[in-house]
Amino acid sequence: MLTRLLALVGAAIGWAGLGIQLYIVTTGPLGVVAGVWRFIAFFTVLMNMLAACLFTLAVFKPAFTESRAQVQTASAVCMTVVGLVYILFLENLWDPQGLQLIADWLLHYAAPAAAIVFWLLCVPKGNLKWSDALRWTGIPVLYLIYVLARAGVDGFYPYFFIDVSQFGWLKVFQNVGGVFIAFVALSLIFIGIGQMDTRWRIRKSKS
Repeated sequence: MLTRLLALVGAAIGWAGLGIQLYIVTTGPLGVVAGVWRFIAFFTVLMNMLAACLFTLAVFKPAFTESRAQVQTASAVCMTVVGLVYILFLENLWDPQGLQLIADWLLHYAAPAAAIVFWLLCVPKGNLKWSDALRWTGIPVLYLIYVLARAGVDGFYPYFFIDVSQFGWLKVFQNVGGVFIAFVALSLIFIGIGQMDTRWRIRKSKS
């Protein structure tokens, strides 16, 4: 019951934020086609899509959550990165208003918080391994390849710290390296918490 309830809340937050943001970009100067293309350039959007899909699956198939701890944890790590990078580096760069403020709050604050709470309370963590952290690095690596390839076509960089035209390749890779290290560190923290939680549950069941 708790899994379905929290998953429903998480799905509602994620899809609402994504829907509002998609509406904003497709009804603005870019139009529908260019707006959608711009929309799917952002790590925030892609990771919120992943989290919203996982939440939706958990609503209808709670057993999916129990059998996909690695996927759920990787998503929670990514959503934590979404929130932290925004708060630390991006929040002060603009002043969203109206619908954009709502979308901003949902995608960067509420959705990451929902992902973390859901992971802590509902995701079985007994199968997590330290080596999972290395496998999950494929997510930011693939995103970087994707977004730089896109920028080579249209010149748009969704985040200032990966703007090759402004900083050059060396500085961009230094910036990305910092985020990459933070991603690995967060992954290890999640795995460590998961293993401690598993040991605590085992001891509790024996007491």
